[in-house]
Amino acid sequence: MKNIIPDIYLYCDGWCDKCGYSSVCEVNTFHDDRNNLTLHDENNLKFWSDFMKDLIEIKDSVISLGDKENVDWNTYDGIQRRTRHDLFQGKKVVGDLLPAGRLYEDFVDDWIDAMGENGKIVVDNNVSPPEFKVSEKYNSLKNIDKINNSIGILIYYQLKIYLKLSRTLYTSNKEKDDDNSDLPSSNGTAKTLIEMLERSLVSWFNIYDAFGDEASGIEKKAMIHLIKLIKNIEKDFPDARDYIRPGFDEL
Repeated sequence: MKNIIPDIYLYCDGWCDKCGYSSVCEVNTFHDDRNNLTLHDENNLKFWSDFMKDLIEIKDSVISLGDKENVDWNTYDGIQRRTRHDLFQGKKVVGDLLPAGRLYEDFVDDWIDAMGENGKIVVDNNVSPPEFKVSEKYNSLKNIDKINNSIGILIYYQLKIYLKLSRTLYTSNKEKDDDNSDLPSSNGTAKTLIEMLERSLVSWFNIYDAFGDEASGIEKKAMIHLIKLIKNIEKDFPDARDYIRPGFDEL
């Protein structure tokens, strides 16, 4: 039996079903079958390793695509300022990252609407909870399981990206205020956020690559937007990539 790693859950994405560290997480200390958790972890670690194996090539491809279109990687097109303040941030000024995070949610919503209206994706009510999947008429697409997994990843992270982004900025602001609370490191939460963004980026690319000319047209915009978010988070949190999160980066 593996030893529980204190505070590992502070840096997770909240997706227990897809987690590779359940057997060492405090949340599962009293789980009835710890051996099953170990197998669960092994399967999930392999899943993410396989799913993310082309990340570098995908990032380079999207950046090249954006450069050809003279994309300004430091600005976001279409963000809207809200009059109400974010719950975590209060009245602090947090720049463009939060509204850019909100805009990303719209990309996913617009994509679901476009693909659903054209009958390219459908809701599978035979599973609980119901899931969006490629419709049967597109089952001839290669790597159909990868595409359905990509759809699930996009939808799972859609709202959580903004929440993790907000939490990261909130923690950073508290650190700047010399607050001695028990909050996790902002670099650690930023690292988890980048991981969520990169998983979403790979998902968009898989869908874009699979559907080709029959894609919605939103995929490319969403991928460029995610690269902008990653670049600007890395600029604001230059030490995030090197931060050692308990468990995730030191097993």
